[in-house]
Amino acid sequence: LLAFSIVLFGIGGFDGTVATTMQLNMTRHNNMWIPAHIHGALAGGTTLAFLAFSYGFLPHLGFEIKGKGVAKFQAWLTGIGCMILLAGMHWGAHYGVPRRMQDIRFVGADAPVPNWFASMNLLGIGGTMAAIGVLIFVIIALTTLLSGSRRQPEMVAEARDLRPASEQAGGLVGATARVVVHEPPA
Repeated sequence: LLAFSIVLFGIGGFDGTVATTMQLNMTRHNNMWIPAHIHGALAGGTTLAFLAFSYGFLPHLGFEIKGKGVAKFQAWLTGIGCMILLAGMHWGAHYGVPRRMQDIRFVGADAPVPNWFASMNLLGIGGTMAAIGVLIFVIIALTTLLSGSRRQPEMVAEARDLRPASEQAGGLVGATARVVVHEPPA
């Protein structure tokens, strides 16, 4: 999940940078490029990072993740779904599919532009895959949380000596070394 998050956030961030140039902003602002930027950086990148954080942090609270095989499938399904969604949005942006419209028709036209359907169908497939993946995540997380804690929470750190590291035995270097190798402070 974290790898998908980094890639999607990078693509979404790059889209935003490119869209700030005057020439591209004039041609891309009112089409699917802007939703592609938002969905890449926020919906894809940030959301997947929080899902990955949840999978990594729940064991530290004493919970054992239920359905680890399903969780791996969920990660791939959600990540690939977000990538397909982003590809559909970019493809639609290059064809000029408008945003903020209830349908994809030109004003005054009787029918939508035919070459817009493929990109919007791809967007729908990717969005459905991502939504199913997030739903599976919610089910896994709720099942994990409602099943109760099976073991003691892992202690990430203990605060025995609250003095600044420079005042502790061994000085700043000694305190840093103790944290890195997970030795208890003296």
